[in-house]
Amino acid sequence: MAEKTDLPILGEDKTKTYRLGIMGGTFDPIHNGHLVAAEQASDELNLDLVLFMPAGSPAFKQDRDVSSAKDRFAMTLLATADNPKFITSRAEIEREGITYTADTLQILRAFYPKNVELFFITGADALLEIAKWKDSEKIAEMVTFVGATRPGYDLDKIQVELEKSPIPFKVFYLEVPALAISSSELRTRQAEGKSLRYLTSDSVIGYINKHHLYRARKDTGFSSTFQAALNNPTIFSEDEQKGIEQIEKDAAKQLEKKPKRLAHSLEVGRVAEALAKQYGADTKEQFKARIAGILHDWEKAASVEELFKKAKTIGLENDPRLENIKLEDAKPLLHGFIAAHTLKQRYPNLTEDMLNAIALHTLGAKDMGFLEKIIFIADTIDPTRGPLPRLVLLRCLVGKVSLDELYFCCYRENIDYVIATNRYLLPQSLDIFNALVKKRSELDVSPSA
Repeated sequence: MAEKTDLPILGEDKTKTYRLGIMGGTFDPIHNGHLVAAEQASDELNLDLVLFMPAGSPAFKQDRDVSSAKDRFAMTLLATADNPKFITSRAEIEREGITYTADTLQILRAFYPKNVELFFITGADALLEIAKWKDSEKIAEMVTFVGATRPGYDLDKIQVELEKSPIPFKVFYLEVPALAISSSELRTRQAEGKSLRYLTSDSVIGYINKHHLYRARKDTGFSSTFQAALNNPTIFSEDEQKGIEQIEKDAAKQLEKKPKRLAHSLEVGRVAEALAKQYGADTKEQFKARIAGILHDWEKAASVEELFKKAKTIGLENDPRLENIKLEDAKPLLHGFIAAHTLKQRYPNLTEDMLNAIALHTLGAKDMGFLEKIIFIADTIDPTRGPLPRLVLLRCLVGKVSLDELYFCCYRENIDYVIATNRYLLPQSLDIFNALVKKRSELDVSPSA
């Protein structure tokens, strides 16, 4: 249960009757239909407040992935912020386990005095099932239902169902034109790149875009567990979260002329964070993975001529990691090594393994550290590269094979890609691959992907 201070105080004057509207739902995302229904209920029933309660782990949504509680709460808070009668509560999202309406209402009934009447606002379709809800008899004693309906909705079928039950439900019907909108429709529109304008508030649209919610991920190959990790990112400290936001802003400015490259960089950051978590890293390492992933293509906006000029200026030909590689042959590698040099000056707090991961994300190495492998893999399997069969196969391996094996498979894929596209294969890349093959054979690892 959330802290009591999270719930609005109501019922102080014992001589007066108060009315509290309760708007429960997944709010994935919240939309104008929810807001209009709450406002109309407030007007017609003379409600003192309407309490929006995003569900934690809703019992009726266990068959599909739901956006994180953090994101759904934030969107609901943004959507309701400008209405003094609307309050958003964490009460449900901070409860452990599956959240049932009956449990929430019992908590509210115990918290508020008897002179506070509870009105539960829900869609009319839900009323068809309320007799089957957990502890439905107790619910009927605690609240009056407000059934929000679309114009022309057949109320008779609800009445027929309610009359089948011996429970005396109290129901008030409310016709709401905006209820033609649905959260699933908004998710679909966002995935298809269509506008959400006038379907939900601008602040919610901004949040959805900023946090990359509801992107199409069809046929990526990721397991549902890993996809859930991507959809529910790590909750970092306030300072760390601010750091991520600042790095994302810096990357957006650096790559403003390369929007696809920016989208790739941001996604690599998210995938790297989820990979680090998948393979047992603590939140500190997950944070480093997120930052390094975002920054790995920092120099991708530079032309080849600019890269060669920068490489000579910083003496890149003397970097031992590029031993025996001529600069003119290292063209595909330059952006990573130059980025590591540039970013070391710009962000002094970047650790050595973060800089190495950025430098080596294209070339790789025979002996890669944990973070270096994470960034190399994330760059290879990033979903923005599309549902290519060869990449889908690699994504299927996440969490099913060791990190070393996944790195080997991604390295092999990169070698295959260079050969298939008739590009120059650096002898050093072949040396690295052969070393990985030898190490793998010594471990007697079965073939993957």
